[in-house]
Amino acid sequence: MELINSVANFGLAAIKVILVLGALIFIHELGHFLVAKKVGIKVHEFALGFGKKLWSTTKGETTYAIRLLPLGGFVRMEGEEEHSEDERAFNKKPLWARAAVVFAGPLMNILLALIIFFGLSIQSGGYYSKNIDNVSPGLGAEKAGIKVGDKILKLNNRTIRIRDEVNWLMRNNNGEKITLEVERNGKVLDFDIIPSMDMNFIVGSSSIDPKKNLNIKSDKPNVITSLKEGYALDRLGFREGDKIASINGITIDSAGQVEKLIRENKLKQMIFKLIRNDKEVEVRINPEYLRQYLIGFSSAPVVGDTRGLFYNSFWKSVLISEMMFSEVGRLFSGQVPINQLMGPVGIAKEIGSTQMIAQLLQMAAIISLNLGIVNLLPFPPLDGGKLVTLGIEAIRRKPIKPENEAMISMVG
Repeated sequence: MELINSVANFGLAAIKVILVLGALIFIHELGHFLVAKKVGIKVHEFALGFGKKLWSTTKGETTYAIRLLPLGGFVRMEGEEEHSEDERAFNKKPLWARAAVVFAGPLMNILLALIIFFGLSIQSGGYYSKNIDNVSPGLGAEKAGIKVGDKILKLNNRTIRIRDEVNWLMRNNNGEKITLEVERNGKVLDFDIIPSMDMNFIVGSSSIDPKKNLNIKSDKPNVITSLKEGYALDRLGFREGDKIASINGITIDSAGQVEKLIRENKLKQMIFKLIRNDKEVEVRINPEYLRQYLIGFSSAPVVGDTRGLFYNSFWKSVLISEMMFSEVGRLFSGQVPINQLMGPVGIAKEIGSTQMIAQLLQMAAIISLNLGIVNLLPFPPLDGGKLVTLGIEAIRRKPIKPENEAMISMVG
């Protein structure tokens, strides 16, 4: 019975992965296809998947096909990969038309993400307000003078459009003073706030974020007793049962010592020496994955009208895009370890593990937005690389030789 359940769960997970990624790739390629047709480019094939054809039909000049490997797709246009003298070839069309075709794929993914976020907002009926409805006693906000009813306008001089932006900006705060601008009774007021460290976030409690939980209990002062599988710390290399031997060369004797070192650490990375199965394992991790700072206030969810829901969905998409670009920059600068990246297997695992339709749609929206944004990066053979090539052609006022463009794409 256990084997049957395992096979059934694997099959269900595989179906979810194929449906989600297949749909996102289909939408992406559909963007290229529709605009190519609109500007009069001859399209030979519109395929979902790669490899051997499983099904195909031809209508007019275009073959529509489903191929063996479902995680991919393509639009094969006349003159896209090779020079063609056909007047309807891709290479014969004006620059604006070719750029529109290339840009349409990522744009469709970005629009799909926005539509999904909007649909989920309608389903939930609300979002978190920028009006403060609770101020925690003894923390920075109360000490600074923040009151219930204050409306958040800016944080560190950045305009706050949705409540999620506050959480994002606080993610990288290491206890530094922040300036919060609020509206109170028609007046705009500024408050300097010193964030407080959330100690429950470190030692483990039922209220902490399960995506980052590192739970160390008092009866086992340097042993990790709880860890959320598949999330940040798990992907960084921690395991349940690991004994923390040292942090940054300092021998660990108690959970309080772990808290103290995490709280006081000013380095870019912390070096954990772990004992696992009588062997020493080294894990390097950024402090932000271990500690969290609180301003000390919260906002209540509000019921939104259609305009408010769309506004919130739009700026949520913008925020997630900003987060993606920020993480790419931090990766190149070395602030984020390479093993924090999630590859195709990790993405498939995340999709397969979702249990609720809303969670699956939320993940699909994030991946779709990711697919759209990443494809706009200026690297061949991504769509962004092709847009750069077209930009160079516009500056030079003559196209790059097809063989040179093919070489650039292959190297990319």
